[in-house]
Amino acid sequence: GGWGWFRSDPSAPSGNVYLTAYVLHALTELREADVFVPDGALQAASKHLLAARNPQGLWSGKGAFFWEASNEASDLALSAEIFRVLVAAGALGEKDLAPLEDRMLGYLDGQPAEPLGVANAVGGLMTLARRRKDEALTQRLAGSIDRLIALKRQAHWEPHWYHAYGGMVELNARILELLSEFDAARYDTHVRELTTWLLATRTAWGAWHNTMGTAAAVRCKELGLSCLV
Repeated sequence: GGWGWFRSDPSAPSGNVYLTAYVLHALTELREADVFVPDGALQAASKHLLAARNPQGLWSGKGAFFWEASNEASDLALSAEIFRVLVAAGALGEKDLAPLEDRMLGYLDGQPAEPLGVANAVGGLMTLARRRKDEALTQRLAGSIDRLIALKRQAHWEPHWYHAYGGMVELNARILELLSEFDAARYDTHVRELTTWLLATRTAWGAWHNTMGTAAAVRCKELGLSCLV
């Protein structure tokens, strides 16, 4: 049910949690684009990730990256990303997601300084709130979105170093997507600012500095956010 970095990856065939989450995200988006993806593939990957949690009920970065990273901050940020992917895939039931939901709410209550972790946790919880039509949860998440804005005003948005491969492009594209989905009119100024930033960071050939960053920016176009012209 999992994927590894390379054929020679020592985590294969058991799978690497980071790569498995990334592939599950891609499969989910293919399905949303009306490309046939077997339900079994999404279920197997989701169950694999669920089984890979540590004793604290989250995921560890140890062994997940070929550049080693494993500390509380990076583990929480990785867990927030995997949580968002699992919720979007829709292959797990409420019973499986409930403990993760509680951990993500606790994570946000702790006001972490990791903006990508905050964006991923809010994104997963926002998807759950919309599915349930849970207005109380939606309003609770508004405070975390406002915190993202505060983080930007205090300094700048930058992902934790473990996520350096995606870099600033992926981070800003993720937050742009989040603000636009939550309340585009309310955050219009920030949406324009981020869109301008993404357009300005393209290379002379019209792409971004790596494939992961380019994919994140292109996804904004697919969402109708006009990040590409």
